[in-house]
Amino acid sequence: MELDYRRFPVVVVDDEPDILRAFTFNYGDEFALLTADSGAGGLQLLQAHDPAVIVADQRMPAMSGVEFLARSMEIRPDANRIVLTGYTDIDAIVRAINSSRIYRYVTKPWESEELRLTLRRAIEAFHLARENARLVQELSRANQRLAAENTDLKEASDSHEIVGDSTAIRDVLAMVARVAASPTTVLIEGETGTGKELAARAIHAASDRRDRLFVAVNCAAFSEGILESELFGHRRGAFTGAVADRKGLF
Repeated sequence: MELDYRRFPVVVVDDEPDILRAFTFNYGDEFALLTADSGAGGLQLLQAHDPAVIVADQRMPAMSGVEFLARSMEIRPDANRIVLTGYTDIDAIVRAINSSRIYRYVTKPWESEELRLTLRRAIEAFHLARENARLVQELSRANQRLAAENTDLKEASDSHEIVGDSTAIRDVLAMVARVAASPTTVLIEGETGTGKELAARAIHAASDRRDRLFVAVNCAAFSEGILESELFGHRRGAFTGAVADRKGLF
């Protein structure tokens, strides 16, 4: 999708009125230009607007372009900065680059379409950086939500692994709490897949015996004779193959 450059303000600061008029005449049709004839005026614009690009003349009275751009970093650090100059001042260029994170350095007189392309690229770079920052924030929030959901699920899992908030589930959990407080034997009935073992684990976890081992046995997996031995144990020689005493699960 083509970018609408007018959505992104461009602040232009130059003490020469002809330069400001030239900017408005040549680029006002495509960019949202905000102009000021001094560094102080430019700082006021930065306080009131959130520009994508800041363009400043290198040499201005009262406040130089280098100083203005350095101060603009404190107000709008994300904006891309372009320096205009009619002079070859290497020291000023170095200071501007080091203190203001300059995006481009443009010499006067500039080629009109080349500067137009530079403004477009500066806005596109600003837009891309903002989008990346937004996506990073969204990803961070999504990760935080996922972590919170995982914590909730773990707590629900730790809470006897019974998850739900229906009336029936609340009734089951209430009964689990009552039964867990008693040392009595409990018979849990229900069809396959209804969560009988979950209820048993919940009772165990809520009881005074929670620190002792919970042993689940699938009785249907054993024949009658083997099941008896598995649950109650056997003596050596009680049947063929009983070569030693064995304690049962009970």
